[in-house]
Amino acid sequence: MWPYHPDLLSVPVPRYTSFPTAAEFGAIEGRDYREALENVSGDVSLYVHIPFCEKICFYCGCNTGAAGRRQRLTAYLDALHREIAAVSALLPAGTRVTRLSFGGGSPNAITPTDFTRLVDLLTVRFALVDPVCSIELDPRTMSPQWAQAIERIGIARASLGVQTFAPHCQHRIGRVQSEDMIVATTDMLREAGVTSLNFDLMYGLPGQTRDDLLDSLYRTRVLRADRVALFGYAHVPHIVPRQRVIDTAGMPDQAERFAMAQLGFDYLVTHGYPVVFTGPVLKG
Repeated sequence: MWPYHPDLLSVPVPRYTSFPTAAEFGAIEGRDYREALENVSGDVSLYVHIPFCEKICFYCGCNTGAAGRRQRLTAYLDALHREIAAVSALLPAGTRVTRLSFGGGSPNAITPTDFTRLVDLLTVRFALVDPVCSIELDPRTMSPQWAQAIERIGIARASLGVQTFAPHCQHRIGRVQSEDMIVATTDMLREAGVTSLNFDLMYGLPGQTRDDLLDSLYRTRVLRADRVALFGYAHVPHIVPRQRVIDTAGMPDQAERFAMAQLGFDYLVTHGYPVVFTGPVLKG
């Protein structure tokens, strides 16, 4: 796959998930944002963020909150509706939105009714005409009602936060979800018309062995996931306080993490997944 350089791996580097990175959002002034929107040309991809989850996982470094307080969700959705109106008004007339993505958090932390209303507003405000739609989902809060909403809206691409099938690893990271739950979610999404299904998986988890990783990859392949994003777990409790509750006994060391990444690469390649390496993430 690639040579092992422990000296390079020990150097901390930022994770670029957006540009500019989240740490630099404050550098963007309002007028720059407005001018960028007013001068958009060509096709546009639109991303809608839902920063809530029904249950918060111990490992998660995302800026997300529990969805249990209805008032907080209502306030956020109201603000989001206003943002949609403001942004759509600034785009040049005739701008075509060809891709529409929903992420979080977990978009299915809100109700299917609220989600449908959100899509209806986007359709009106941005004059959507058959965009490619994708969504991130938490299997623990998937339901037949959500599957119906996905089918009705016509979402063709979905990503499931599976992380690992190993129960002992799930308990360590606060992400307990049975295989039956993941299978049921997969079946619901396929029946709802999802044609491209991604599984997020993790390596380097506390207590995780290579056999655990191989088992998760095997079960993912049996469930016919079209894509796999294999992430290396970053244990940084000084940055993510919720990680302090994780029992780190048996945490794979640097060499073992590298071996797990190699194992994931080899498995995906030999089972027909073209692989792209993006820093700590293998995408097959």
